[in-house]
Amino acid sequence: MFGIFKKKKNQKSERIEPQLQKSAAEGALMQTIEEKKKDDPLIALKIGAMEVKDALLKFAEDENGVHIETVLGILGSLAGNYCLISGVATQQINEGKTGRISRVDASDGKTYFMGELINKPLFTDQYSVWGLAGGMAQQLGASNFPDINELVSHTAGTIGQNEFGVPRLEKKHSLKKKPTDLIKEFHPILIPVIMKFTKNPIEFPILIGLAIQQLMNDAKDIIDPEVAVKIVMECAVPMSKLETSGMLNIE
Repeated sequence: MFGIFKKKKNQKSERIEPQLQKSAAEGALMQTIEEKKKDDPLIALKIGAMEVKDALLKFAEDENGVHIETVLGILGSLAGNYCLISGVATQQINEGKTGRISRVDASDGKTYFMGELINKPLFTDQYSVWGLAGGMAQQLGASNFPDINELVSHTAGTIGQNEFGVPRLEKKHSLKKKPTDLIKEFHPILIPVIMKFTKNPIEFPILIGLAIQQLMNDAKDIIDPEVAVKIVMECAVPMSKLETSGMLNIE
């Protein structure tokens, strides 16, 4: 279909050839990643972040181009949701010995989740979403940052209400869709890309956090880093409390 392969009598072989080349290229990439892990333990996640970012920009483009605020919202929303997934995985691995995730059945009929195991990948781990996004914003010259304590308080105070998960942004920076809808749309598209580079759910929010860093840096001349980090965290914090991706079996 690309017009670069010579026609062969054996049509079956012709169709298989590009797949074999792609597989060989991916195999070489994975081998290179393994070799470089000794010097950079995050190399697989960094390369995976780049592929996620590139795939997202491709799928998020429409006739008007790429709406950078919405793309940041997608990554922020996924990062938050994956912090919940990471926390559940940690709880299962440690059999609850290092903390537990509590659940709240709210008046809107939805189940919300709380706990330090969610907050660590979101706020306090070495490669937390907040650390990666805020660090990049600071590197790009930002001096005003989201008030995380206020954001957490606002999120908790709106659980079960219509305001929950609605990013508080200036109208000119508003997202095209709600964070919950962004997760439902883009998680199925991006999770196969993520799992090429890690199948460990504890690493999912790190990979997305690195993708956020890369996008913020790429878009520094398009959107103020202070606005970018606000979008990310306004989406990430509430989406860490609500399972939207469908990855968890919630009874």
